[in-house]
Amino acid sequence: MKVGIIGAGTMGAGIAQAFAMTDGYEVCLCDIKQEFADGGKNRGMERMLHHYGLTRSQSIAFGDGGNDIDMLRYAGLGVAMGNATDETKQAADYVTGSVDDGGIAQALRHFGVL
Repeated sequence: MKVGIIGAGTMGAGIAQAFAMTDGYEVCLCDIKQEFADGGKNRGMERMLHHYGLTRSQSIAFGDGGNDIDMLRYAGLGVAMGNATDETKQAADYVTGSVDDGGIAQALRHFGVL
């Protein structure tokens, strides 16, 4: 299974760490900066999905800030981190724990990915 990770910072590292616990995943880390995404993070995500031959319904996005809202809404499943802004949480389909508390792995287990 291919896993593309947008945001290679703390959150991206947390996602990569969560997938490192399992076998059978090809993980791709890519950081889409708002100022270079040419239309926002959702547009960057759309391009990444197209590159890997995946659909929106096959995607999960994680975010914690206002610049992640469009991406969370675009993804098949948008997950806000526990430390996210209230506006970001409202835009998400699911709210998990904070990055520092293993929220990424918690959400992936909740949805049966891990």
